Amino acid sequence: KIRALGFSEKFIRTWEYYFDYCAAGFKSRTLGDYQIVFSRPSNVAAFRNQHESFPSA
Repeated sequence: KIRALGFSEKFIRTWEYYFDYCAAGFKSRTLGDYQIVFSRPSNVAAFRNQHESFPSA
């Protein structure tokens, strides 16, 4: 499907390498995933419940 969209072989190989690298890193626990939210001090309504998810932009 990706080739049908016109992406080059180099592009596809680059992303396959990236995904394999990430998969190996997560499996060996050498990579982590963090979500950081920056907000202005007056935006306290968004942080009432720290476990509540935020809507997508």
